[in-house]
Amino acid sequence: MEPPETDAAPTHGPGGPYIEGVSDYCDRWCERCPLAGRCRLRAFELELGDLADPADTDADRRARFWRALKTVYGVDARGELHESDAATVDELWEGEGPAATSIYEAAEADDWDGAAEWDEGEEPADPLSFAARDLAVDLLKWLREHGEAAQIACDAAAVHPSGVAPSDALDVIRWYGVQLGPKLHRAARADARGRARDRAGSAKVALIAAERAFGGWTVLRDVLPAAFPARREAFAAEIADFQRRLASLRAAIDRTFPAARTFIRPGFDDGTLEEEIADS
Repeated sequence: MEPPETDAAPTHGPGGPYIEGVSDYCDRWCERCPLAGRCRLRAFELELGDLADPADTDADRRARFWRALKTVYGVDARGELHESDAATVDELWEGEGPAATSIYEAAEADDWDGAAEWDEGEEPADPLSFAARDLAVDLLKWLREHGEAAQIACDAAAVHPSGVAPSDALDVIRWYGVQLGPKLHRAARADARGRARDRAGSAKVALIAAERAFGGWTVLRDVLPAAFPARREAFAAEIADFQRRLASLRAAIDRTFPAARTFIRPGFDDGTLEEEIADS
């Protein structure tokens, strides 16, 4: 006999009870996150699958979306929002119609995902995110020019004395080097709207990104100049410049967002992460 259907939200993921809010201030590197199995958002994304699959029709994608929402969050959104009206489902999916309008208006008023548009002239002065964006642009240029050679050298190098594999350090630089700008921009937007929690949480993720990228360059500083004697001085100077700029950003984050370092991110800073690692 099958159990009756329920709209109660599931409480367990593959790794144990879901940690509410664990995805709010994470680095979105799900593939390497020890808490991914306890993240409801990650479970939803896995259940949802690839919405860009060319083999799927729009109807397939819509059906999978609503099914994933109910499976992971325990909510039959079709019934809750629009009484299973198929026309309204289509409108909602396309972002049109009265149901969609009310939802998106509520989301913008709430700014729940930090994506609400600012009117022209309202954008807060945000020198940190601009500096981080410029740093990311220069990083991407550097990776286009030297990324392939750096990858070969890192793959061939021994584990760094710090215990980090050089190839992992290069991955860290790629991942966190482009996160700084968006996270700092979100922190600045939260600051402008008086949202202290989002300000501190977003700034903490930016702080972590700056520190991890700095550490990644420390490993490469000991690998690349030795692997490429002809570019030894050039690599050393480029790496030093990236680290100088990251250190400057890190110090500026501490000054601008003093609550960032002590902010407690659900799952990551409350002892749960250490328990999860110890149990794995």
